[in-house]
Amino acid sequence: MSLGTQIQIYRKRAHLSQEQLAEQLGVSRQAVTKWENGQSSPSTKNLAQLAGILGVSLDELAGMTAEAGMETEEAAEAAVSESQAPGKKSSVRRIFIGILVVLVAGLFLCFLVGGQLMADFAITVINLLLLGGFVYVLVLAVKALKRIGGG
Repeated sequence: MSLGTQIQIYRKRAHLSQEQLAEQLGVSRQAVTKWENGQSSPSTKNLAQLAGILGVSLDELAGMTAEAGMETEEAAEAAVSESQAPGKKSSVRRIFIGILVVLVAGLFLCFLVGGQLMADFAITVINLLLLGGFVYVLVLAVKALKRIGGG
């Protein structure tokens, strides 16, 4: 996949217009258009800034990752139309996993130490996990309904 296509995909995932991206980079909108159409390429400095603004590594932006190499052109077009923020799902997963690790460690400590305070903490943690799970399922259901409804 070309660098221009990658720039367009990640720009749209970041919910940025060409003009907004150009403004952040200090270039013209026409320059961004030329990059995306493959008529020119960004300078090394602009490429590094692009990666930072779009929240991806230079390898990802250049399409050098194994995942990007396996992506088909149809998948790229679908990604452009989805316009999701880059890394959004992975950052949410990291946060969720981090919270789970802390909670599991807290529960383990509760069982080791014992006592009423620790038991109360364990119950609170379990309630938070249940609430978080419920909210997560609710968010997934709303997203699914939006996709089904075409909205």
